[in-house]
Amino acid sequence: MATQQTNQPFLPLAHEQVRIAFMRTRATFELTREQHPQAPQEGSLLRQLNAVVETLYQAARDGKADVEIGPVSSAGQSDKVFDATGMSDHTRAAFEDLQSLIVALEDAGMRVTGETANAIRSFRLRENSVEARSRENLVVDHMIEAAKRQAEDRTHRNGQQRPVTVTIASNTVDSALASRVREKVAAADGRKLLGTEANDQQQFVILHKSGLYYAGRDAVGERIWSADYKEASPYNDEASAQGTADGMHMQGVRVIPAMKMLDSVVVSLPDGFNGHTAKFYIEPLEVSGNTVKLRCAEPGKEYMFTWREKSVVDAAVAAQLNSRKLPEVLQLVRTDMDNCRAYYKHGDTLYAFQRERRDHFQLYECTPAGEPMVPVPMKTIDRRPDDYPEFERWVDLENVRSFAEAETMSVAGNVPEHEYAFDCTLTAAIRVKGTSREAAEANLRAAMDAADCNAGAWPNGDPILFEASVNDSVLALYEMDGESVVDGNSPRPEPREIRLHAYDIVVTLPEQGGGAIKSSLHNDDEGPEAKAALDGLESMILAHAVAGIDVNSPAYLEGIETAVEAIWNQYGDEHVSDQRHDSASPRM
Repeated sequence: MATQQTNQPFLPLAHEQVRIAFMRTRATFELTREQHPQAPQEGSLLRQLNAVVETLYQAARDGKADVEIGPVSSAGQSDKVFDATGMSDHTRAAFEDLQSLIVALEDAGMRVTGETANAIRSFRLRENSVEARSRENLVVDHMIEAAKRQAEDRTHRNGQQRPVTVTIASNTVDSALASRVREKVAAADGRKLLGTEANDQQQFVILHKSGLYYAGRDAVGERIWSADYKEASPYNDEASAQGTADGMHMQGVRVIPAMKMLDSVVVSLPDGFNGHTAKFYIEPLEVSGNTVKLRCAEPGKEYMFTWREKSVVDAAVAAQLNSRKLPEVLQLVRTDMDNCRAYYKHGDTLYAFQRERRDHFQLYECTPAGEPMVPVPMKTIDRRPDDYPEFERWVDLENVRSFAEAETMSVAGNVPEHEYAFDCTLTAAIRVKGTSREAAEANLRAAMDAADCNAGAWPNGDPILFEASVNDSVLALYEMDGESVVDGNSPRPEPREIRLHAYDIVVTLPEQGGGAIKSSLHNDDEGPEAKAALDGLESMILAHAVAGIDVNSPAYLEGIETAVEAIWNQYGDEHVSDQRHDSASPRM
């Protein structure tokens, strides 16, 4: 169970497993209520349990650490109310998801108490173990046979064998069933069951706590189906089209938000209200003739559904994929933290992902100097703020891949290089290239310290080798890109001056290293606590400037302002006066 730190707000919805559990549970109750009418008693129970889910969600939003669930019908008589005998499969699934939701909330630190909560925890699916084992084995056998047939068909079409595997999800509850699946896969030569190449159709046999699932990836996107618990059948595209052959039953509602193995493709469609659009997962939850039922992909609305014409959805998907198609290879050039940009290059064209707002990004075609010039149409991508709360995570390559939707994106150091020649203690200058003077100097020191140098050959043909090292603390730079440097020294940054409201901060970085800082933060009226806090703030700014951090960036200035305001709020006017002196005291 997660522990809550002192003075920290309790935010269970900040945990991914809690958000996923709520999405899965809401989707299950929605499906059960719409498509599977129950007996009056069972329907009443499900409505009350759905109210329990919403109570838990409201408590999670409000940050409540303790929640007591009131009685549900005659919850005290759990043997009657929560008896699995004669209960439909969909009601069982609702109970299972509600159990998982409570576990996820408790893992996040919430205490869920009450008679109903205890009855839900103790609820067990009661059924004949021999009959259940027979059904499970039948499902496993059919899934393996279907996989083998598809692998054989693919091999026959392509004329070659391909390495293939079977993947079983780790979040299974029935470990014995998982072992039987592994045994059967091994006995059927599991290495040749299912394809996994990046350019091939990927398929998996997934063992989930609510049953066995067949997952596949096609040219449009990912798809997940579940094998019906009562009727086992080989699930493939032909069977999906027929819908009733061999008593098969296709469903894929609960597993989609529950499994992180495959990401669902999202399409924007009109929501039917005031001409606005909303995002929906393209994998249908249900098919009825030429119409499909889609689940909403908008944050906080994953439990909502809509019916649309299949032709309309297909056309929207095709248009979206074509308009959002990027070049096959994008090379990450560099990141610009100050301007919230990540630069990419394709051929001679430079692109930049620019963060316009916290959760809004735009792709631009840039000038050679890196300035955004032309917005690339249809490339605006919105992300939920809680998905990527830090810009450092956004510029990570894997996250940028999800923004760009380019599977073949690769990293390359395309920053222009300059040639530097250093005057060492040797009789000759050593020329080395690097993206900056510091990088070139580091390359020089590493090469000289780690390797023998070849200075030609002796008359007998043996190479002339000598060991060398660079012992100077500061190397004299006399030439850069073929141009002489005045006085043998490279230009050093000028003293950096930061003006923030009524006080000044000046950071000086001498050539020999180190640095000094002057500021008008201090005054004669401040107390010892305020003085210590301001001293620490000055020391932090100086350390960051010496380390090369751009202390003039807007983000850094905003952080300084926030820190000063916090000190004012903590110690009040009696310690930190709003009146700043013009004179500044230096600190080393």
